[in-house]
Amino acid sequence: MYMSSLSTSLSHLYLTYGVILGLGASLIYAPSLVILGHYFKRRLGLVNGLVTAGSSVFTVIMPILLKMLIESKGLQSTLEYLSLLMSALMICALTFKENIAFKSSACSSGDIEKSKPKSVAKNIVNGSLFRNKLYLFWSTTILISLFGYFVPFFHLVKHANDVNSEFNGEILVTCIGAFSCLGRFITGPIADISRVNRVVLQQIAFLSIGLLTILITVANSFGLLLICCGLGLFDGCFISLLGPIAFDLVGPENASQAIGLLLSFCSLPLTVGPPIAAYIYEIKGNYTMAFALAGIPPLLGAFLMFFIIKFQRDLRNRAKHSYEETNGFKPINGVKSSTNQLCASLVSNNI
Repeated sequence: MYMSSLSTSLSHLYLTYGVILGLGASLIYAPSLVILGHYFKRRLGLVNGLVTAGSSVFTVIMPILLKMLIESKGLQSTLEYLSLLMSALMICALTFKENIAFKSSACSSGDIEKSKPKSVAKNIVNGSLFRNKLYLFWSTTILISLFGYFVPFFHLVKHANDVNSEFNGEILVTCIGAFSCLGRFITGPIADISRVNRVVLQQIAFLSIGLLTILITVANSFGLLLICCGLGLFDGCFISLLGPIAFDLVGPENASQAIGLLLSFCSLPLTVGPPIAAYIYEIKGNYTMAFALAGIPPLLGAFLMFFIIKFQRDLRNRAKHSYEETNGFKPINGVKSSTNQLCASLVSNNI
């Protein structure tokens, strides 16, 4: 960030603000989700909601703060202030300490073999994730769903000004951020209920995001305000469930690489969506088609999640049947995480 303040051209900013800052942000974001699973199990959804709510708070604050700083101090000084703010992440990262108890429980009897070079390389590139059909299908569904995700964030203000030039479109982004924070607080405790399927919650979120994005095309100023409140609410639901679902599908041992791989998948649709919407706007002269098309990927993702839910149900039934055959009696309803880890183990071993 500080190097960005020293940049003298747009090409320099592509490297400093785009590549270097983006790489650093990815290296801090994925561990911030993974480390939660080291210390929390029963309240993992709630904790993820609390942690991810921070980004929503800054979504509300930063547009106002940045506008004031740029107008009063200029772009260079603003970037310097932001670099000072982001340097606090170095202090926060010191708290990312592995839980020894978690690490011990995750280790297997073959830990000595893991010290060999081939095993170390295997741990760096975890091939079991690519054999986990349930995780791969879920990741692909997320990838498809996010093609239109950033379109409202980038183009909603311009669209609102086109609809009503007197309307302050910036308040819409503020509403999305505020209600996204609320959605994360609400979704966390719900996701921790043992009988609640977290994938179903995410499916509802994508369905709602898709419908609301399409409704932007026909809404007036007040309607846009209501839609943005809904978008924020379900955006918070979707974001806060990424970590817990990854833990459910692959287990705690593979969660770090699973989350990192998922975020890598997400980078493509998040990058190409807004430019495509801008291109459509240049051709059509309005955002009607752009927002209508942006709402289709989340709807498609919500539909594909029916197959994930069915696959989960089949795995649980097979696990239950196998348990009954082995022990000769029906298992007692256990903790949700245990069932999910068992399902993840079955999938990863191609059972």
